[in-house]
Amino acid sequence: MLSHEGLPPERETLEYAWQMDILLGKASARLTTIQVEKLLCFLKNFYLQMMEDEYTLVRSPIMDKTKWVEKLKYDVLRFSLDSVDLSLIEVGNALHAQVAPVRLCMCNMHTSSCNEGLTLKVGTILIRQLLRLYPGSWLEAGSIHVPELRMNGKFDCHPPTSVNLNQQIEFLLRHDQQMHRLHFLYNTKSQQIA
Repeated sequence: MLSHEGLPPERETLEYAWQMDILLGKASARLTTIQVEKLLCFLKNFYLQMMEDEYTLVRSPIMDKTKWVEKLKYDVLRFSLDSVDLSLIEVGNALHAQVAPVRLCMCNMHTSSCNEGLTLKVGTILIRQLLRLYPGSWLEAGSIHVPELRMNGKFDCHPPTSVNLNQQIEFLLRHDQQMHRLHFLYNTKSQQIA
């Protein structure tokens, strides 16, 4: 979200908020244990590659002068997955898991005690174990059903001071006053954060 409020004419725009929405439909897979092992190995190697210091970008000293904007900017990431349908198949038995829906939201204005946090909501979780009686016929041996799972967490961070929080809210109000895209700033029920 961009604004030109209070900027000199030679300056184009200022990014005062950043929002990313990732929307996925149905994810379904039928895997064997060997395929799961290979997938987990790939994910582990991918994670280690991402965390390698050799590939970290060096920040420009010019960017450090404009770092104050990054501290005041509102960041939010929302992830939505409609359903997951996963079958883990072995000879003679199978494990079938269904999860629908999955919603995740991470933002930097979570609560007044900690500025960065996440909210996770997982709808119905159904896990069933199936035994193969003969080709084409399966018997349900057991199942687990969880109606809904909600988690609300905060990251290990320094709690914002009231001065920093007020500065951030004033910054966002100034740049969002024309478009009113950040609805929580104008909703009286959500003003508990201030």
